[in-house]
Amino acid sequence: MLSKPILKLIRLTTLVLALSFIVLGLCDYINLSTADLGRHIMNGQYIVDAFVNTKDFVTETPLYTNFYSFTSANFPVHNHHWLTGVFHFLVHDNFGFFGLSILNISVIAIAVVASFYAAYLMAGFEFAAIALAIALPLLVWRDEVRPESFSYLLMAFEFAILTLFKFNRLSFRATAILLAQFQLLWINLHVFFCVGLLVIGMFYAEEVLKSKSLFKWKSKDYLLLLTIAVLASLINPFGFSGLLEPLNIFKNYAYELAENQSVFFMHHRFPKQVIYYYFDAFFALNLLAWILVYFKLKLKPLEFVKNNFANLAITIVFAVLAFKTNRAIPVFVFYAVPIFAYNLSRLFTLRHKAPLFTQIFALSLVLTAFATVGLTPKRITILGLEPGINRSAEFFRALNITGPIFNNYDIGGYLIYNLFPKRRVFVDNRPEAYANEYFDDIYEKVQEDEEKWEKLDSKINFNVIYFMRHDMTEHAQPFLIRRIADPQWVPVFVDKWIILFVKNNEINKAIIDKYRLPDSMFKSVKN
Repeated sequence: MLSKPILKLIRLTTLVLALSFIVLGLCDYINLSTADLGRHIMNGQYIVDAFVNTKDFVTETPLYTNFYSFTSANFPVHNHHWLTGVFHFLVHDNFGFFGLSILNISVIAIAVVASFYAAYLMAGFEFAAIALAIALPLLVWRDEVRPESFSYLLMAFEFAILTLFKFNRLSFRATAILLAQFQLLWINLHVFFCVGLLVIGMFYAEEVLKSKSLFKWKSKDYLLLLTIAVLASLINPFGFSGLLEPLNIFKNYAYELAENQSVFFMHHRFPKQVIYYYFDAFFALNLLAWILVYFKLKLKPLEFVKNNFANLAITIVFAVLAFKTNRAIPVFVFYAVPIFAYNLSRLFTLRHKAPLFTQIFALSLVLTAFATVGLTPKRITILGLEPGINRSAEFFRALNITGPIFNNYDIGGYLIYNLFPKRRVFVDNRPEAYANEYFDDIYEKVQEDEEKWEKLDSKINFNVIYFMRHDMTEHAQPFLIRRIADPQWVPVFVDKWIILFVKNNEINKAIIDKYRLPDSMFKSVKN
C-alpha cells in the first residue's frame, strides 16, 4: 500500500501525460490547400469589416449568400459557422496561423478536461482516467483547425453542467444561465448546436420516465432548461430557419465528402487506416460494458432503460451517427468517456483504501499510447502553416494571370484566402452553397465528359485550371491526365500539393514560354 502523496503523484502524472498526449497529438501543420480554414478567415474578415464600418450584412458579407463564386455568388445559404470565422480572423490577424494552431489545440484540450471532469463526477478519478486513456487516439484524430472544435468544447461543457445539476451540485438558476449562454454561442459557431439540445432532451426524457410525469418534480426543471436552450438558439442571424438548419442542410448537399461517409465505407476505401479499427474496438468496449452492467444490476429491461435512459440514449444515438458519418466519431467519444467510466465504476468496485491497481493501470495505458504513437516533444514545432503551401498563389499573383479559373472542390478555401476579392472561384468546399444540379450536372460531369467540358469552356472561356493534384475522386485524376495531354492547356506550375494550367493562347504566351513544364515531368502520370 503506497502513501497518499505517492497516489496523488500517480494521479497527477496520469493527467499531465494524458493532456500532453492531446497537445502533441494535435500538433500538425495547416494544409491550406484542402482545408476550409482560408474561407473561414475571410468570412470573419468581411463580417468584422461590415460591423466596424456599418456596411450591409446582406450584400457585403458571406452571411446569407454564396458570395465567393463567380457562378453562384447570389445563391442563398446560411453561414451557420459565421462566429467561428470571426474568431479565426481575429486570431489570424493578430497571431497568424501559429495562433490558430494554438487556439485549436487549446479548445480541444479544454474540451478533454471538461469531459474528464464529467467522468470524474460520475465515476471517480481512477475509472475516469482509464476511460480517457483508452479514448486518447480518437480524441486527437481530427486535428485540423475546424469550427467543430468549438462543438467538442461546448458538448463537454454542457454534459458536465447537466451532470452537476443531476447530482444536485449546481442550482437550477446557474444551470439555466450557463446552458443559455452556451447555446447562444453554439448556434452561431457550428451546426452541431443541435447536439446540445438533443442531449438536454435526453436528460428530460429520463426524468419523465422516472417520475411518470411531463411536468412534475425535476422533469419540470429539465423541460424549462430545454425551453431556455431552444429560445437562446433562436438568437442567430437567421432566426427560426437557423434553428432548423441541421434538418435542412442536407436537402441541398449534392457533393459526397469523405468525412461524411460511413465507417464501413472507410474500412473498404482505406483498409490500412488503423484509426477506424480502433474506433470499432472502442465502441465494442462501450457496448460490452453496457451489457455487463445490465446483467450485474439484474433489472427488468424496462426498468433498466428507465433508470439509464439518458446515458443509454446518448450512447446509441451517437454511436449510430458515428458509424453512419465518420466525422461524428469524436462526438461519440467525448460523450463516451464519462459514460464508459461510469459503467466501469458500476462493474468494478474499488476498495476504499486501495485504488492503486486502477491508477497504475490508467498510467500504463497513457504511457503505452505515447509509445505506440511515437510522439516526441519535437512535434510541438509542427505548428502553423505548412511551409511552402502558398507558393502556387504567390506564383499566380506575381504573374498576374487573368481570366476565369476552373478549380476543384478541395482547393476552394485556399483560393478564397489567397485570391479573393480580385479573383472568384468556380467552386469551393461547401456543398450547401451550390445548387444540387451544380455538382450533379456541371462540376462532376465536365470532368467526366470531354464534350461537356468543351461546351462549358467555350461558354465561360476559362484561362486557368487550378487543381489540388491529390483530389482522389473518380472524376478528378482522369480529368487531369487528359488536360496534360491536351494541347489547349499547358502546365506551368506544380508542387507536392497543386498543379496549375494556363490556356495555350496569346494572352499567356510569355508565361508559357518561360514556365512551361516539360512533358517528361508527367510521363508516369500519363502512363
